[in-house]
Amino acid sequence: MTLQAAVTFASLFGPPVFGFHVFRRHMRRSFIRAFIDSLYIFAVCMFVLMGVALLDGGSAHGRSPTKRGPSVGLVLDSAMAATTCSWCRPWMNDTRVTRAMKNLPPTDASVHESALINAFTLKERKARLLEFLEISKRQKLHALLHHFKCLDDRFARPLPPGIHTPAQIAALLAQRGAPPTCLIITSFGGLDRLSMPLLDALTAIVGQQCGALISCIPGRLAYFEGEEPGMRYVLERSQEAPRK
Repeated sequence: MTLQAAVTFASLFGPPVFGFHVFRRHMRRSFIRAFIDSLYIFAVCMFVLMGVALLDGGSAHGRSPTKRGPSVGLVLDSAMAATTCSWCRPWMNDTRVTRAMKNLPPTDASVHESALINAFTLKERKARLLEFLEISKRQKLHALLHHFKCLDDRFARPLPPGIHTPAQIAALLAQRGAPPTCLIITSFGGLDRLSMPLLDALTAIVGQQCGALISCIPGRLAYFEGEEPGMRYVLERSQEAPRK
């Protein structure tokens, strides 16, 4: 477990456990009453952490991506997802999630993003989407990703039956030539415009019900994860120049 995950875990579960001990031993409350009061403390801790995560995520949109390092929001959003959804997401224990993230140079990130839009989106939507790549307008792009209706069906293929987990999706993309690292476009967890290992990127966004685009090979291979169930597509084109 990483230091950030350990601190988050202790902040979430430490106060209610200590409170339960105080209620039982020093205040002589019944087990049920002490347990219920401890649940109240747990709820307060959870709301505080969620508030910090939201504030951090909001401030991240105002920072230049070239100056933004691994966000506290990633750790806190991960903790919230693990606590409220499955209680123990294995990827929180993987130090690569916080160790391997880095910002691509602006030119490299722009190459990934513009090539992805030009290659895999509908012709009538390209100009607007390219405009939304600007830092000042990225929130509009993030909002569109949740219910993204801009993909060109000619190049979007649903995942094959039986392919569901991040490891399976990573293997599928690797078979199609995906390199070890990728670029992410998403509003989730402070991951937007970060370069990180493909498997870690997929582990962070698959199943989170948030819109995300992962660029593997600029203009040739990418992955889309939508908010709605079943909205998972491999985006692939041949080596021909993308149509504009």
